[in-house]
Amino acid sequence: MDNQINERPSPLIDSNIPLPSARGMGRRKYPFADLKLGQSFAVDIADRYRLNNSACGFKRAHPEYDFTVRDMKDGTARVWRVK
Repeated sequence: MDNQINERPSPLIDSNIPLPSARGMGRRKYPFADLKLGQSFAVDIADRYRLNNSACGFKRAHPEYDFTVRDMKDGTARVWRVK
């Protein structure tokens, strides 16, 4: 058995590398802010997990909103604004 420690090389430090814009900043995939109380929209059921997470994140940032997500018989997931 070799007692040598596997050392990883230290990362190189760079200067003057421009920071790219954050992915998705200023761009909304879902229109949560546009929904009025009782309104809804649907997405493909394959995007349900992403839709639910996005609704929860929007609600954390905007506690005056609340949403519920339901699976529909037509193969979509639908989100309603309930508050």
